Amino acid sequence: MKLFNKSELQFVDGMIISKATNDVVCPAPSAVFGLNNLETKYQEAMYLKEQGEYNPAPTLEGFNRETALHSIRVEIPEAETPTLDEQVARSIKITEELDAVCKHDDLVQLINSNEEAFNFVHADYVVDTDCSFYRFDLPYIGNPLELTDEKLVAVCEFIIEHGLKITEF
Repeated sequence: MKLFNKSELQFVDGMIISKATNDVVCPAPSAVFGLNNLETKYQEAMYLKEQGEYNPAPTLEGFNRETALHSIRVEIPEAETPTLDEQVARSIKITEELDAVCKHDDLVQLINSNEEAFNFVHADYVVDTDCSFYRFDLPYIGNPLELTDEKLVAVCEFIIEHGLKITEF
């Protein structure tokens, strides 16, 4: 095994190469698989985002039947429901807080399930494991040698924000 400083390496066509020797450096397979997995989930989330909002089924809201007869319209004022309105507003606020907690929990679980990828990004050094060849496939996330913790967390937040459920990780 060899230890390389990330500044001594370059990223070429999915591979990490030593600048000094032009040898391929094989980082831990779990780090490669973790980053490739996050890339897949990121692309899935982008695809879901492009789909737009859910289109509900058509309704008859706003429909008025036309008639040839004359009818008398009686306006009945809506009932005032201040207590109910207050309860609905409070329920909406509770639901929003629960959504925020669920998103946070999903984010923590996604990060924890890709711990090796985060360790690779965070470390200043890469250990050449002398194992079989693994290639990074990160067209959107980018160069794994230049990734930061913040960028990887932003990728995870995007994945959570755009509809992937925790059961899909």
